[in-house]
Amino acid sequence: MLISLSPDLYKQFGLDPTTAPIPFTNPGIISIPLSFIVLIVVSLMTQKKDESSEQVEAA
Repeated sequence: MLISLSPDLYKQFGLDPTTAPIPFTNPGIISIPLSFIVLIVVSLMTQKKDESSEQVEAA
């Protein structure tokens, strides 16, 4: 998504690169660390409940 808003693609499609909303020519500087942070937050928020208590109840 961020790549499509970068000045390089604006220039490639004939648009004015100075009007690009993302001023970086390499928006991976932002998008890659942001994706890792989102991955960690989502994995922490969607953890299963304590499985050891479920195994004790099943036995």
